[in-house]
Amino acid sequence: MDQETALHDIVALVRGEHRQAVRELIEREIARLAAGDGPRALRFLEDLDFFVRMRGPDFIYSRGVAGSLRVSEDVFELAYAVRRKMP
Repeated sequence: MDQETALHDIVALVRGEHRQAVRELIEREIARLAAGDGPRALRFLEDLDFFVRMRGPDFIYSRGVAGSLRVSEDVFELAYAVRRKMP
């Protein structure tokens, strides 16, 4: 999967009226955290997709273990923002 497809798949989960704002939010985080590193950006999106698609209780629990995962707290916070815009 490429970066654009991964981004599109995440944004497609969000309610229509919020899609552009969520896309811009994710793109800003990619620019900040991956700084042009394509493979790093794709890993970030894959991690974000993982968190966004988790069931509610599992998602909440995952925040407590985020430090031990290969992802940062930033990914969790972004996933939470995306989840709040989902139907």
